[in-house]
Amino acid sequence: MCVMSKNGITPQTNGLDTKGHSSNPASSTALQRMTPLILYGYLFNTICYFLVYALLPTNLTPAPTYCPDDNPNCTRRDLLAFQIVSFLNLSYLGLL
Repeated sequence: MCVMSKNGITPQTNGLDTKGHSSNPASSTALQRMTPLILYGYLFNTICYFLVYALLPTNLTPAPTYCPDDNPNCTRRDLLAFQIVSFLNLSYLGLL
């Protein structure tokens, strides 16, 4: 798309340089600003998961579909820990 200027017709770049990259410095600084928050959130989720996993009792028996071998020692604390951490994440997003 071209735009008329005083000197004639000039191409409109829509904030992109000649190689198609964003020439807006705000986009790169926003990523740099948010990187620590993203990493802290990932670390928080990982710590929460392992904390919940460690605190759950070992005698939790899942439904037979999750342990089809009828193994009496089958425990799936990982499933419940994942569901709890997912609930925390979705609750946080719901508050935003």
